[in-house]
Amino acid sequence: MANEDPPVDSQEKPSGAPTDATEAPSDERTPPPERQSFGDESAAWMVVNISGDGLQATLTQISFGGDASLTNRDISTALAEQYDIKHGLQGEVVAEIAEKAKEDLEATVQGNYVVAQGDAPEAGIDGRIEYDFLGDNPGEVILYKQIQDAFAEETVEGVLSKSTTSMLATPGQQLAHIVAATAGTPGRDVYGNALEKPGKEVTLEAGRYTSQNDSTFIADQLGYVLINQNKLSIIPPVWVAPDSMKAYFIHFPLPKKQPPIKADVLQDLLKELGIQSGFVTKTMDLITSKAPPSKQPKARLIARGTAPVHGNDANIDLGFNPEKMAGKVNPDGSIDLRERNSVIAVEEGQLLGTLIQATLGEAGIDVMGNVLPGDDGDDSLTFTPGENVRGEGNPPTQFYALTSGNVHLGKGTIEVKQVFVVSGDVNYEIGNIDTPHDVQINGDVLPGFTIKAGGSITVGGNIESSATLTAQGDIIVARGIIGGDTHVKAAGTISQGSIQTQYVLNASIAAKGDVEIGSYAFNSYVRSNGSITVHPGGGDRGGSIVGGEAMAAERITCQNAGSSTTAGTLVSINPNPEVAAQIAEIDKTIEFCDANAIRLLRTLGLKRAHSQYIKTLLRQAPESKKKVLKEIVKKLYDLLDMRGKSNTEKEELKKMLDASTESAEIVVTGKAFSGIRIAIGESEDTLSADHVAFCFRIDPDPDSDEIKARPVADVAEGEEEGQDSEEPE
Repeated sequence: MANEDPPVDSQEKPSGAPTDATEAPSDERTPPPERQSFGDESAAWMVVNISGDGLQATLTQISFGGDASLTNRDISTALAEQYDIKHGLQGEVVAEIAEKAKEDLEATVQGNYVVAQGDAPEAGIDGRIEYDFLGDNPGEVILYKQIQDAFAEETVEGVLSKSTTSMLATPGQQLAHIVAATAGTPGRDVYGNALEKPGKEVTLEAGRYTSQNDSTFIADQLGYVLINQNKLSIIPPVWVAPDSMKAYFIHFPLPKKQPPIKADVLQDLLKELGIQSGFVTKTMDLITSKAPPSKQPKARLIARGTAPVHGNDANIDLGFNPEKMAGKVNPDGSIDLRERNSVIAVEEGQLLGTLIQATLGEAGIDVMGNVLPGDDGDDSLTFTPGENVRGEGNPPTQFYALTSGNVHLGKGTIEVKQVFVVSGDVNYEIGNIDTPHDVQINGDVLPGFTIKAGGSITVGGNIESSATLTAQGDIIVARGIIGGDTHVKAAGTISQGSIQTQYVLNASIAAKGDVEIGSYAFNSYVRSNGSITVHPGGGDRGGSIVGGEAMAAERITCQNAGSSTTAGTLVSINPNPEVAAQIAEIDKTIEFCDANAIRLLRTLGLKRAHSQYIKTLLRQAPESKKKVLKEIVKKLYDLLDMRGKSNTEKEELKKMLDASTESAEIVVTGKAFSGIRIAIGESEDTLSADHVAFCFRIDPDPDSDEIKARPVADVAEGEEEGQDSEEPE
């Protein structure tokens, strides 16, 4: 059995060991792996910890490994060679450790022995900034940061509400100077490295309306002193309203009275700020003749602009409230139809609206001297009487209902639809419905039935399997749209064409306007020329788009997209099909123009429509052929003109589609599951990992068409433009 030393009490401890060191030799034969071997036979070993700052080396374990030839010199040599200790060696401590190790050559001595101690450097004195403008109140420097916030307010009342005692500097005034740091006294660590701890230098930048001369800072303009983020600036005491229609001289409380502001200093300030119109002479005289108020904040109007008078646009003065409100989404996702102003009832003979003509505008000028044009009112609004509406005037300016019913506003038209009411379900007793009117169904639409409405359709219950609904207005379903071969379409020829329902299950719906779903869409085809919103109502599925396809032209918002058990979910933003269809029709027109222009050029014997060649051809043609040739040339120019206008229209529509794609986004506030397909325009990605609370958009880089994913929180906080976004995995 190995010999063990008894515990050493505090009187026997070496001077370099802490009072709580445990020094019982051990028969443990497997020292920690960080040990370093030493001695001729390398049987001895030690463990030394050196502090992070290099100022202290502590031996925690040592064993001579049975080598009786070892001494304190060997320990010192090992400390130098194995641990690179070159300075501050504690010889007495090393000697005492050697004695302990010799007491039992096979045992391990444990403890916390300081075997080397470096010399800490003596710190220099930090540099400092002396703010000369503060005088005897240097502690108040922090208050001046409030000045910037005050002048950033959007109302003069907001500026005054953030009033604080301030220092008003004048041009040429010394504001501050820097006192440099000192070097201090160097030290040395246990490795022998020199240690220096000079005082910290301070920095101060010359900001707006200040300048630096060596270590001195000077005010270049009249204003309040601002110290923020190591920058010394001057905030001019003039606040200009966001619309540049008013400018105020702001007096903040001052620590002591100051003389009146010189007239040339004030004029130079106003010129520097670009204020050049609408001066209030009385205010300027007051500022330059009396000392600034030093106790209470005050705003004095120093310049006032003249606002332009814009003409009124032509408008329709309606005799009813035209606003349709979205049905309230209940906690279970169902739609409360009572909250929707979907039925706007009018009586026969009722004045529905009067068209008011536009008026001319008058120009104005702001305090910066900018002329503000007074725009004439837009006179392009025209209204025509639609179904069951009589117009008076040429063109019509007053519109009257020819029958009682529901009034609808479309693009440039107003019409009255009668209401077809089904008090219960649409079943075999009722049959299919095909009516030019609005349709109100208080119950369900049972399987297999078809409803066509020239107005809007409201369903108080469900739309069941294989039913087909088509409306020229909106479609609102209090419950769900269910089943294969169920098709619901809101064409939106007399309104926005929106669809609102609690849920969509194995069905197909399409809306010219927005689609709003109270709970979920499962294995369904959902198409919107506007936006799709899925609310998180009605249990675990709430807020989810799972399976099928959801396609919108502008935006899709849901809580979850896809699931861990259902494959084949596509969530996409596609260009507005109506605009795409217009471009396709324009392409046909351009093809028609090209084909016929080539035919006419061949008839004229020309390869291209060069005006000089055509003039020469007409001049040299026999009189008997000139009339026919002129007709051909006219048709040619008409075709070229049509082609040019068509191409211009096509480019404008393409810009519209590009802008729509750039602003489009898919927002998933919960989880977008791996495996779903995200598509925007012609770009598509399949997620290989779950994304929690992400917004998907097209990369704003014009040279890239990649889809970028950003955390919803970053989007909500308005992340700075140009910051890198995370790509979908």
